[in-house]
Amino acid sequence: MTHFPSAAQRGQACIAFQREQWEQAIELLSNASPNDEDSISRSTLLGIAHHRAGHGEGAKRELTRVIDQDPLNLVALNELAWLAGEEQNAYSSKLDRLLADDLGYYLDLACFYLDAGLLNNSLSILEKAIGAWEYPMLYYLMAYVSQLLGDDESAHDSRKRAQTTSPDKVFPSRLWEIISLQNALDQNAQDDKAKYYLGNFYYAHQRFEEAIQLWEAALEDLDSFDVIHRNLGLAYWQQKDDPEGAMQLFEKALTLNPNNQDLYIHLDDLYKQQDLRDKRAGLLEAMRGLDPIREDLRKRILAIMVDLGQYKQALVILTSEKFVPLEMDQSFHWLYVKALIQSAESQLEAGRIEGAIADYQKALDFPENQGVGRPTTMANAEILYLLGNAYELLGKYHQAIKAWQEAASEHHTFGDVLFPYVQKSLDKLGRYSELGFVG
Repeated sequence: MTHFPSAAQRGQACIAFQREQWEQAIELLSNASPNDEDSISRSTLLGIAHHRAGHGEGAKRELTRVIDQDPLNLVALNELAWLAGEEQNAYSSKLDRLLADDLGYYLDLACFYLDAGLLNNSLSILEKAIGAWEYPMLYYLMAYVSQLLGDDESAHDSRKRAQTTSPDKVFPSRLWEIISLQNALDQNAQDDKAKYYLGNFYYAHQRFEEAIQLWEAALEDLDSFDVIHRNLGLAYWQQKDDPEGAMQLFEKALTLNPNNQDLYIHLDDLYKQQDLRDKRAGLLEAMRGLDPIREDLRKRILAIMVDLGQYKQALVILTSEKFVPLEMDQSFHWLYVKALIQSAESQLEAGRIEGAIADYQKALDFPENQGVGRPTTMANAEILYLLGNAYELLGKYHQAIKAWQEAASEHHTFGDVLFPYVQKSLDKLGRYSELGFVG
């Protein structure tokens, strides 16, 4: 027989599967191309063909060969479990453990059998999954497979179940899931949940306009579902450059679900971008009432406080509470520095220069409660420059020069936010060298 490339060979074998021509499938798969690199897939299909043809030993030989190379192969485990009969066995036990660990494996199994043209096997996997997982895509796939099998009544019932199942955390990603959603919309153009799920897939694959159209169309039935408003808010913001529309959608989502902590961060980003200080202040009050609160939101609360000039309250928190930053995250420390700089500016305006100096000196510390150690490369040029200026006001020129020298010794490239403070410190040193203070 002529050797075919593996993809063509598998395709021919799956056509034979659909026609239940098992011996032909065995012949096709046994005469593999010598260069076939996908031996696991071929052996799996060959094991299935032997199983369906009643060749128990041949099926076991091929499927155990798969397990030897890929011990977590779901299809081989499933087929070997079926071969072993009704009693619980090592293969079924291992398969059950894997399925319990990740319920999405049910979908992988069902879609494999769909690929192979084994509709009844796919349906049996989906029916088993229903007992463990109330997930809309299971029902959409069941509806599609039932329709292919000519059972329109079961297909209709499954689509109804899909429409009454919670839309939380539904992210279709497999080709057969998308086909089943498109089929559902062909059967019922008013299925807003199918539109929403399909929109999730399209947006994840950068088909933004199609996703937005589907989500907007789905709003009629899902207006009380906060996530679709959040998704549309992100789309309006990121793809349509419509911050006003995005804010309205995020605000609606937050009204529906005040515990969705992502929304506070999205809204604060927009409010800050649009310089809506009053709205940020209102958001701050709402955020402070959350319990429990995520660490990133806790950080955002402090950032809003500092941005709004509430540095005293921020410093109380930053110096008394314990923080657990992410790896390489120094943002809590920079909020601490920014709050102390604001405090020092207030002290200077009131003529309390010594108090300002104390604030600048504190800003050079790394309090243990913030979870950030002193870095090997310092970035204190701004603090040191301002500290030098405060010493200058008191006529303590040697302390001022020492602070400016430390600032000038830091290396920051042009364009870095600290680069101007290095330059300003050098200017100060240049002037005082002319007076003989720097030698």
